[in-house]
Amino acid sequence: KLSSSPSLSSSLNLRVENRVEDMASSSRWKTLRIGMKGMEVRRLQRGLKRIGYAITVDGDFGPITRNVVKAFQRHFRRQQVTGVADLETIMKIKNLL
Repeated sequence: KLSSSPSLSSSLNLRVENRVEDMASSSRWKTLRIGMKGMEVRRLQRGLKRIGYAITVDGDFGPITRNVVKAFQRHFRRQQVTGVADLETIMKIKNLL
């Protein structure tokens, strides 16, 4: 428990970071790709949004999310642009938060 009360923004940032870190834990990780839905996709979208990508956090890994993941990969992982959020992609997002 923190000794001082964090601001709402700091609290939200910490929660997003913790969730992205949770996604990247090897025991719970699964590759996210087009057609998938749920909280893990929402966490991915939140991380991308926090980095500055224009994305709606809706939990649906559709064509827009795939294109945003590709844009992220083109910038941070040029050697492998797939549009699939694998462990390497998630770890790069986590490291930027």
